[in-house]
Amino acid sequence: MEIDWKACGQRIRDARRKKGMTQERLAKAAAISANSIRRIEYGQPTQVSTLRIIARTLRVSMDYLLDGVETYMDAPEIAEALQFCNEINCQLANCTPSQLRYIAEVLLPVLLLRDEMERTDRWEVKHGIIQ
Repeated sequence: MEIDWKACGQRIRDARRKKGMTQERLAKAAAISANSIRRIEYGQPTQVSTLRIIARTLRVSMDYLLDGVETYMDAPEIAEALQFCNEINCQLANCTPSQLRYIAEVLLPVLLLRDEMERTDRWEVKHGIIQ
């Protein structure tokens, strides 16, 4: 897999700004020089171990930094997701087989559409089509 260092640096910059951090603050939190953070954000290749430290500091996944796939969930998000799963599971346990088929027929296309819309929105924002 070829790493797109420029895109990786942009994702680091985006995640840092989203957290309200300066380059200097990220550097201090990650125990990396501010100059290194600047170079990485501008697309200079770095060691994977450095990326891992930055990912942990920013609380994003390596997948996100390397290819833009957001997979990281912190403890409150995991707890909330598990609560939703439990609630849904309780409701589904009371459904008949025909109700479950109907739910699957309706819900799965909606989820696929939502995922497609999110990908399209991210693409449009990235390319300046919408803000």
